[in-house]
Order: sequence, then C-alpha cells, then structure tokens
Amino acid sequence: MSRIAGSALSSIKLSACCAIAASLAGLGTGTFALIAIGALTVGTTVCLLEARCAKEGHHLPAAIVQHGVCNDWHTLIGGLTGGTPTTVALTALASALAVAADDGPPRLGTNSLACLATMVSAPAMLLVGKSMRATGGEPPRPAVSLACLAIPVITVGLALGLPTAMLHKQAPSDAALRFVIGFAANMASATVREALTQTTLPAWRGIERTGSGLDYGLSDAGLQERLGSTVIPTLISCLLFAGSSALTLHCLEAASDLGMAPAGQVLLSQSLSETGRRSALRVLVLQSTNEMLEGLWRGLSLAGYASARGLALRYRNTEADLSDVPAAMRASCCDPATWDRTALFASARLLDGALPNLLTQLASLPGTMHYWNGFRIGAVLAQGATMARTPVLAAHVLPRMAGSINTDVAGVPQAATTGRSAASLSDAEATSGSSTLTSIVVDSVDPTGEASSYGPTPCAAPNLAWA
Repeated sequence: MSRIAGSALSSIKLSACCAIAASLAGLGTGTFALIAIGALTVGTTVCLLEARCAKEGHHLPAAIVQHGVCNDWHTLIGGLTGGTPTTVALTALASALAVAADDGPPRLGTNSLACLATMVSAPAMLLVGKSMRATGGEPPRPAVSLACLAIPVITVGLALGLPTAMLHKQAPSDAALRFVIGFAANMASATVREALTQTTLPAWRGIERTGSGLDYGLSDAGLQERLGSTVIPTLISCLLFAGSSALTLHCLEAASDLGMAPAGQVLLSQSLSETGRRSALRVLVLQSTNEMLEGLWRGLSLAGYASARGLALRYRNTEADLSDVPAAMRASCCDPATWDRTALFASARLLDGALPNLLTQLASLPGTMHYWNGFRIGAVLAQGATMARTPVLAAHVLPRMAGSINTDVAGVPQAATTGRSAASLSDAEATSGSSTLTSIVVDSVDPTGEASSYGPTPCAAPNLAWA
C-alpha cells in the first residue's frame, strides 16, 4: 500500500478538483459528474499500473508519481490557504483605497499603489533576508549586517518595485495592481507550499543524487558525466514543463476565463466573492496541475537520461513503510534547518515567479492583438526555466547552510565526510546544512506488548532535498 498511496491520493484529488472546477465554471451537474468519474478512472488505472510495477520490483513509477503528488497537493493547499485569501484581502484593501471615477470603474492612484506595494515588500524582504542568513550564517559585523539588509531591499525592489512602476505607466490598464496582488499571492502560497514540502519530505521517496557543485549528479554517474547527468535532464525537464504549461493554459483558457478578472474588465469592478472564486479556480485547475506535471517531468527526464546512458538509478526510502511517516515528519518539524530551507525555496519561487507574472501582465495590456503574443510565449518559457531552480540550489546553495556535523542514532556527533570524499556523500549529507539527527529510531509496540527499537529508517532523514 505504501507504494501506491501517492497515486491513490492523486486520483481522489484529481476527481474532486475536476468536479469542483466544472461546477465553478458553470457546467451542469451531469457534465461535472462525468468529468469526475473519468478522472477517477484515469487515477485508478495509474494506481493499478504502479502496483504492478512495484510487485515486479520497479520502484521508478512510485518515486516519480509521489514527487508529482507532493507538488500537486502542496500547491493546492498553499494556493487555497495562502494565495486565495491574500488575493481577496489585497483586492479589498485596494478597493478601499481606490478613487471612484465618474466615467469608468474605480482607479487606484499612484500613492495608493505605492502603499500597497510597500506592504507586500515588507514580508518579501524578511523572507529573502532569512534565506540569506540560513545560507551564509549570522552576520558577525555591523557592516555585514548592513549588507544583509541592503541586499533584500535591492532584490525585492528589482523584482517588485521596478515592474510595478513600469506597468503603472501603462494607463488605463490595472496591470500594475494585478502584478502586485499576484506577487503577494505567489509569496503566500509558496511559503505554505514549501513549509509542507520540507516537513513532509522525509516521508516520500526520490531519485538519489550525490555530491555538490559541479559534482552533483545521479549517484551512479561517473566523473566524466556528473555534470551532464544534472544539466541535460534539467534542460529536458525545462522544455517539457514549458510545453505542458503552454498546452494546459491554452486548453483551460479555451474552456474558462482564468484571469483575475473577466477579459476586458477591471479587477476592482468585480465583487470580492468573484475574486476569490476565480483565484480558487486557477489553483484548482491550473496551478496544481502544472506543479504535478513539474514533478513528473523532473523524474522522467532523470530516468530517461539514466536509461540512455545505462546508469542504475538509486532510490531513497524504498524500504520505508507508512508507519514511519509520522516519526519522520515530527523529526523534520523540530529541525531548524527545515525552516531555513523553507525560506530558501520560498524566496526562490517568489523571485523566479516574478518574471512570468510580469510578462503575463504585459501580454494582457490593451493593444495586444493576439493571445499568443511574444510576451505570453516568453512567460511560458520563463515558467519552464524555473525547473532549473532546484538542482542549482541543491548543488550550490544548500551545502553552504550553517552546520556540517551529523549525529548518529546514539546522539554522538560524527564528521559528515568520515572516510569518504564529498563526491561520494549521499544527498541526505551533501545537501544538508543541519547538525541535527540524520536518522532516528522508531519505537513501536509488538503484539506481545513489549517496546522495540528498529534501526534507522530510510525515510527518517530530516535533511533530504528533492531530486
């Protein structure tokens, strides 16, 4: 059951989301019931195929699907609990600050927009600053402290302030307001998503990669192709993700208008309930679907490269059991490095999501004749390029996180590189920045009522990073 749990959850979620999305889009009861049944049938087929592969000893489908399921569910929860409430709250605030116009919809003035952007920039700078301290350590000198304050200000200013000012000049469009709200919603959803990802990470399997820097690559890759085993699969996954994003967006936009406001309407002219409904609809049918495909493309590209080069893939947690999941999650939640990685990856998602957001707003400006203009194509390509974020952070940034001493099961500190070179470290060690337990003992009660301690479980390393 542990091998198909991910696909079963994905099947249920897919069926429910299809039904909810069809209902929100205004389709009839019979139509969305058929859509839900069809989605459930597809998910059940995936479960059966995965179960058969697991029975024959092939763990790749489980590793890939569970990666996709984590992306899918975490994005869904992050969007509905973080992105949608943020969108509604900021839209309400913008409506309160807007100036009523006699000859048109309410407008947001320059000062009001600047105030709104400043409110959004404050938590963004805190997030970026925390990720900087996590990777560089606490600043020991006042000059360094000043630099750690200036860099987040400059970074957020370039990512949020400059595009907002540029879009605000494109009157009478409200693209600037949409950009600011989209930036804040992305920040909220990314923070919730990464908190979920980093705390549940030890519970799921992944394809193992070893080393750091240029030596980061598939575990069985030789010295000559360690770089290629990272770069080539990443480029392939970028292209696949860009293509699937474009296709998904095109199909969904043809069926339902997924923008913040209906085409041709100003955001502030619609009700808050409509704003929340449209935001939830985007999360349900577009964002979570895209992120599930991201996980699939990442795993398939790695598997394809390994197959073409004749490399044997290694998997984490192939011996893990569902009963180990709660203990692994508790250990991860208590690990300070978990929250450092949350800030790091949430900051990365925030910054690399700003460019697609900007290009999307430019693509929607008045005067653009075609839906697939240069800006929208650029937004899709930029979205696909975000696939390169994870291997870059895992190879070059995570190894610099503060702390490098691992602790064995008995609690005795041990050097992380005992008897091995950095290139031979497992992902749990090479990308770790914590000094907490790298494995835990799971206590359970046997049928005779006596407590027993099992050895370190493969799913119990709280400092794993995604493949």
